[in-house]
Amino acid sequence: MDDENRAPAVNEVPIERTGTGRSRKGPGSAGKRRVLSVSLIVLLAAAAVLIFVLALFRDYPGTGGVAGDFSFEPHTSNVYAAFKGGLVVVSAADATVYGPDGRQIRREHFAADSPAISAGENAVAAYDIGGASLIVFDEDELLFSYRSDRQLIDASVNERSWVAVCETSGEYKGVVTVFDESGRSLYKWYSAQGYVLAASISPNGKYLAVVTLQQKQEVFRSVVSVFALSSEDVRAEYQLEDDVIIDIGFIKNDLIACVSESSLVYLDAEAREKAVYDYDGFSLHNYIIGPDYTVLSLSRTNSGLNGRIVTVDLSGREMGSADVSGTVQCISSGGGRIAALIDNSTVLYTSSMKEDGELSSSGAKKVLLTDDGSVLILTNTDAKLYLP
Repeated sequence: MDDENRAPAVNEVPIERTGTGRSRKGPGSAGKRRVLSVSLIVLLAAAAVLIFVLALFRDYPGTGGVAGDFSFEPHTSNVYAAFKGGLVVVSAADATVYGPDGRQIRREHFAADSPAISAGENAVAAYDIGGASLIVFDEDELLFSYRSDRQLIDASVNERSWVAVCETSGEYKGVVTVFDESGRSLYKWYSAQGYVLAASISPNGKYLAVVTLQQKQEVFRSVVSVFALSSEDVRAEYQLEDDVIIDIGFIKNDLIACVSESSLVYLDAEAREKAVYDYDGFSLHNYIIGPDYTVLSLSRTNSGLNGRIVTVDLSGREMGSADVSGTVQCISSGGGRIAALIDNSTVLYTSSMKEDGELSSSGAKKVLLTDDGSVLILTNTDAKLYLP
């Protein structure tokens, strides 16, 4: 089915826009009395070492040590995502999937000037922002590739490996296409009233949510439109005046998270407002939309210096927060943990933002958490995986 929801064409006005799992062995039985004193000394020494090591491990992300070593070609445009317990690296030349042990599983050729990545539960989309190329793959194979005759804006992958692709349009203010896991076009919507910023498909594949930006005189309005993929008509709309919703994501089939410049809004599938979390004068520096909560990195400055990291549950209530004195370079979430790269350290938190460990991360450019809470520390040329 190729459903096209075409709105009347209008004149375009161009705009610019982007645990510790310790195993412990007890000593073997002593065979002879003459070695008992020596054994006791050894045991006492071992106990002292163990106490020292455990003290160190309080600030260590995992006792399993480095479980995987990853190496890749350095490039300033590299983008990364945790996937299937391992890592995906997308560069200007290719997309590479690594297993949890650091072994390269597959590599796909992919040329991009501004590579971007969207990792779902079962598939990854790599695309070129402002370009025309998009590929979708998993750890076993290339699912499909797409070459646009427009410019790509955004892409998102749902649990079924379906992809919502946002593009510019010469006649309209943007177009959104839904592809299934084989690359078959299932739905297409053309926007006449607002510029398309992002889109998301519900986990069950029944609904599509699209955020557009409209301008009337000097006032901006963000509009979230919800569609049933079985109908050409708009199912419901939500409008946010004088604010910009920069991203949206289906968390459940009936719950959509909308991240704006000043607040986090949860909507149901009828675009009805369920909860709002206001940033209370802070600026949004970074965010993660997760299945159980949303993580917000907020700051008084654009650099992320001297801010706070907050977790917000699906009812809009603050689960916890942590004040940060340094610069938050990036955040990640997975396995019920939060990781923040702050200056030269990776700081781990629980979902209620209680500090849960720290790892020296000199030279690190990014930190990622896998679904089991393992920690990936990345530099320009390599990454190390630490077990939880």
